[in-house]
Amino acid sequence: MPKITNSPDLFKDLLIDVIKASQDGFAIFDHNYVLIFCNHRFANLFGLKVIEAEGLSFTEIIRKSHASGDGIQIENGDIEEFIRNSMSAHMKIGFRTFESEMVDDRWIKVSRLITQDRYVFVYNTDITDLKNTESELRQALEHVEKLAATDPLTGISNRRHFVELG
Repeated sequence: MPKITNSPDLFKDLLIDVIKASQDGFAIFDHNYVLIFCNHRFANLFGLKVIEAEGLSFTEIIRKSHASGDGIQIENGDIEEFIRNSMSAHMKIGFRTFESEMVDDRWIKVSRLITQDRYVFVYNTDITDLKNTESELRQALEHVEKLAATDPLTGISNRRHFVELG
């Protein structure tokens, strides 16, 4: 069996290679919220290449992707409000996870860690299949509940449904 060298540089280089090749997104922002490292998956979420994304601030990435029709779905369309809310969330040191819908209907789960010295580590993974299955299950449940509450012949509420309502 070959001997494994305990070289910190070797492990660091291997880890960076794995992160760059990953199908999940990785990013590191400095204390000024400037992107100092990301892999292709993270950059692609915002319609950017790694070389275009690194060096941009979080707000520049959001504005650029919004202008090009890529990136995070901003529900009310108010990008400035979205940025304010996102930046206020960045004031809280620690670990947080959340889900975001993308403009192209993909869903991502984001894990974010803000360190004491204000570096922001971001990891995201695509959960689109999971969200689609969740939606299908919700629709199936609604259908079954409707079937259970109505008479199959007339389509009106059955006695049990009236009792539940009362």
